[in-house]
This record gives sequence, structure tokens and C-alpha cells, in this order.
Amino acid sequence: MPRRVQLVLNQESGEEGEEEVEELETGRPPCGGNFTAIGFKCYYIEQDNAQEWLSAIYQCSRLGGHLARIQGRHELDNISKKLKPNSEYFVNIKTPMHDRFGIQGEQEHHLESNQTQTKRWNSAYVVYVMNSFGHIATRMGYSNKLFVCEKRKELTERQKRRIINKPPVLRKIGERYYFIEHYMPSLWNAAVEYCEKRGGHLATPRNELELSNLSEYLQPGLQYYIDLNDYLEEGKFMSVTTGLQGNYTAWAAGEPNMKFGIGNVVIEKTESGTYMRHVPHADSYLYICEGPF
Repeated sequence: MPRRVQLVLNQESGEEGEEEVEELETGRPPCGGNFTAIGFKCYYIEQDNAQEWLSAIYQCSRLGGHLARIQGRHELDNISKKLKPNSEYFVNIKTPMHDRFGIQGEQEHHLESNQTQTKRWNSAYVVYVMNSFGHIATRMGYSNKLFVCEKRKELTERQKRRIINKPPVLRKIGERYYFIEHYMPSLWNAAVEYCEKRGGHLATPRNELELSNLSEYLQPGLQYYIDLNDYLEEGKFMSVTTGLQGNYTAWAAGEPNMKFGIGNVVIEKTESGTYMRHVPHADSYLYICEGPF
């Protein structure tokens, strides 16, 4: 299969670098499923069903992708030509690109009572949208918007090694690779973004063995985010990575605690074992990133 090299923007430094892209003979990437080639990437554009930001993330995950990560002006222009006029679409834009793309200011801050803010998981989440003019703006996470998904690409062995060895280095635990943040607690959305920036996602223990393997490297009594929460429907825990319910759980006694409403899931190592707890959505915790392979 032929390959080409395209320039992309480094999401941390803001500098341009090279990335290999697999192509068909037509010069476009192989897509399949619900995805369509636009430029040299594969996208799904939701044109009908507007929804909240997190719901859009779940939908992209179920399709085998993630919110589109816009990395250059050319990519932005290519996508904008496929969008409906007078509509806005959730996308993902990294900080170093703000000046380059002329980010417009937030226009949808709504005043809410303290009671409403404490119940709403995303009352303070500011996220990115784009429109058919190729303009970028910030909106609140609870706004209902259309969205653009980007197909999750298959990594080459070289790309896998680069992700594993990028400081701080991912540690192989069992059959998977992880980075465990032991020192600096974070809000959930910041933890998600950091893990994605690392090339992975919040950890997803799939069975008792994976949880047991992880527990060997956890500090007793500390709590670490994994990728489950019940933000969209109280008591229904979904994986941000897959967008699905029915995930492996190992609740501590009395969990999940629903007294405070919606929240996230953490794992905690105790003298009697390592278990999951349901915690308030507005609190900060340590977290575990998992490699994407």
C-alpha cells in the first residue's frame, strides 16, 4: 500500500512535523464503514442529530473514531466545505493552534443557579466548534451541536514505539501499556485530554486480571480515574473509549454511591483489594492513561 508524508502541527509545541498517511491508488486513505475520505483522512459528519459534546464523543467512539482533531488550515478548509450552512459542529482543536486559526470568543455563557451547576456535569466545560466558513469558536459543553468524527487510524510499529517511549514513558503492565499519574490530581476533562495528547485514552480495565495487574503499581488509599462515568444518564456507566455500557466493574462495598448524582469512576487500592468507586464529577483525582494498542 503506498504511503505519503504530510505536514501536521505538533499538538504540544505548535511546530510542524511529518506524519505517514496510508493511501489508495486514488491518493485518498482507505475508509470504510460510515467514514468518507476528505483530504487524506477519514471522517464521519453528523448532519442531522445535534447533541451534547460528551454524547458526540460517545457516538464517535462507537463508530471507531474520535472527535476530529483539526491540525492545519488546509484540513479545516476541506472539512468546512462539507458542512451545512448556519450550523456548528463539535471538533477538537489543540491550544497551540488558537492564534493560527483566529479563535472567536465564547458567545454562549449562560447564567445558571448554583443548584443547576452542581447537577450538570459540563456546566463549566468550554469546547470547540467549527462552521461552513471554516471559522472556529468556543461553546459550552451542554450546547446541542452537530459534530465531526475522525476515524481512528491503525498505528504502525514505529508509531507505537514512539507513543510508548515518549516521556513520561508508558510502562508495560500485563499485556497493555500505561502511564499512572501519582502526584498531580486533575479534573476529568483535563485527564481525558492529557491521555489523548499522549496518544491513548483513560484506562479501561476489561477484567479482573487487568485490574489486578494495575493494582500492583497503585499507591494504597489514593484514587485514580478510569474511563467510566454516568454523565448522560445517572447510574448508567459508559466507557468514553468505546461509547458503550456493560463494561467490567468491581465495585467496593456500598458502591456505586448515588447520593450526589452523576459522577466519575475511580479505582482505589485497599488492604482488602482494589475496587471501583463512584465519585462526584466536580472533584479532582489522579488518573491512569492506557496506550491505544
